[in-house]
Amino acid sequence: MRSFQILGAVFIAFTTFAAATPNMAGANPPFRRELLPRQTPTAGVGDAITGDATPKSTTTQPSETGSSNKGSNKSSSNKSSSTKKTTKVPATALAGGVSMVTPAPTDGYQIYKIGDIVTFVWNYTNVIIQPTAINVVAYCQDASQDFTISANASWPITSATWDTGEYQNTATAKLLVATYTLNIFDASKQKTAGPTAGYLYGYSQYQFGLYTPQPYTPLADFVCPTCANDANAMDPMAFRMVLAMGLVAATSFTWFLTGRRMA
Repeated sequence: MRSFQILGAVFIAFTTFAAATPNMAGANPPFRRELLPRQTPTAGVGDAITGDATPKSTTTQPSETGSSNKGSNKSSSNKSSSTKKTTKVPATALAGGVSMVTPAPTDGYQIYKIGDIVTFVWNYTNVIIQPTAINVVAYCQDASQDFTISANASWPITSATWDTGEYQNTATAKLLVATYTLNIFDASKQKTAGPTAGYLYGYSQYQFGLYTPQPYTPLADFVCPTCANDANAMDPMAFRMVLAMGLVAATSFTWFLTGRRMA
């Protein structure tokens, strides 16, 4: 009886399993598709890849495109280098100028000893188109010559120091005891160039003097070249001439007064 029950239970279990899997005996592929879940493709270890998992080619294109780009870059570079930045000058702009700081305009006429170091300081006004370099010279009208203080100084130079002693010792044209005019102007132009709106106009409004010191002379040996000689001042002939002229003047004046009274 117990064996019969066991066999019956096995038969029922087998029948139930066979009914649940009707394709088991006929086709293995459908059976496997039903049992195994669909897998998402992956690339090695890590998270699942979504979309197309086919690796894409990273091979670069032939050098034709590269050479085309190089030519394009070269052309672009040349175009960039040939393009210059332009600055527009307003129609109401004034000509650029120079304003002296040292010596100040209120300091008046200055006289410097040849051998001293002289410093000039200035500012610029209304300069829109900046020059590349500046010339600073001292013009002597007596010699009709420019004496260079600073040549082709890079913009924006605003001061110049002149060692007149070194200049006098090394220059071919020597400094004279005279009046000089300070000239500050664009090195690319003549100092006498006319004014242009926005551009630096040559400055020539400050004058100064240079002198050479004389050696010391004791007072006893000093002779004044413009003073009358003491011996000539005491000359008897000169004294009589002065006295005679005085008497003539007094007589003429007396006669004039007498004539007026009698009239």
